[in-house]
Amino acid sequence: FSLTLTAKDIFEWRTQAVSELTSYALVIGQNAAPAMLFDDRKAASATLATLSTKTDIVHAILYDNTGGVFADYKASHHLAEVLPTIEPGSHWFTFDRLSVVKPIHFRNETLGSLYLQSDLHGLYTRILHGVGLIFLAAFAAFLAAALLFARLQKIIVSPILKMAEVMQTCTTAN
Repeated sequence: FSLTLTAKDIFEWRTQAVSELTSYALVIGQNAAPAMLFDDRKAASATLATLSTKTDIVHAILYDNTGGVFADYKASHHLAEVLPTIEPGSHWFTFDRLSVVKPIHFRNETLGSLYLQSDLHGLYTRILHGVGLIFLAAFAAFLAAALLFARLQKIIVSPILKMAEVMQTCTTAN
């Protein structure tokens, strides 16, 4: 039962993580649109730099219409890696990362797309915490059952054993 709840929590967390990262992508995309429209790479980089307050977002790239890198942000603790090719409007999970790509629109024109990558260590910390609590509760239940059994043994089993001895004495006396 507990593993079912843990699996449910993981699924809900994944859904929430995609929703949250998508929201960040939409906001950053809207804020970066004017910089892309006026070809201001410095302003676009400054917009991406605001992501430094979100410790789980480790990489962000603004792509122009041709697929070229317009601006780039990388967290200081993030190592360079080969980025997966993802269609705009989609997301992708790997073992330790969640990636989202959203198109950037201004009026009816597509200016490019924004790639955001989030670290999933928070998920694993939460899973370990939940599993730890499950094992702690199971151990506490086992300990309570053992103590209850020891107590019940004295209350219930001892009189039954005495009665069996009396019955044994009666049958051997006959």
